[in-house]
Amino acid sequence: MFRSNDAPAGPGRIRVDTLDPALAFNLALQPVQVATVGSFMNVFPVPVPGLDFVHAAGQDIAEGEPEPVVVQLPLGSPTTQTVTVRARNFVGIVPIRIVATPEHGWRVVVDTEIDMTNVALGDPGQISVDIDLPINTPTRIHAWTRE
Repeated sequence: MFRSNDAPAGPGRIRVDTLDPALAFNLALQPVQVATVGSFMNVFPVPVPGLDFVHAAGQDIAEGEPEPVVVQLPLGSPTTQTVTVRARNFVGIVPIRIVATPEHGWRVVVDTEIDMTNVALGDPGQISVDIDLPINTPTRIHAWTRE
């Protein structure tokens, strides 16, 4: 048990993470019979799943484009536009949220999902969604998931 100067501490757990478990740790654990060694825990899966826009408001976008997607509809354009989101390295049904945030005005949120259940890992799945965008206002479009 660990003890502080003020009060005794109860039984607890300590987690030690290392990339090389062969490194010698000279820990004096009492009682020894409660010590366990777990398996390697990946914080970020390999390969890393990702979402990319590949089309927005009539513009094709290169997959993996590092710049944010910003569109500005010219006067006379229809406000309902299509955006296409591509997913890679996910498994199962992937809930996504697409948000269009104009420089001026209210944001538009669309919740949808991409079905990756029959897609091989590494292959893309995608969905096209209609979204209302303002005319003549720069608008950033983002997509994310909690998966």
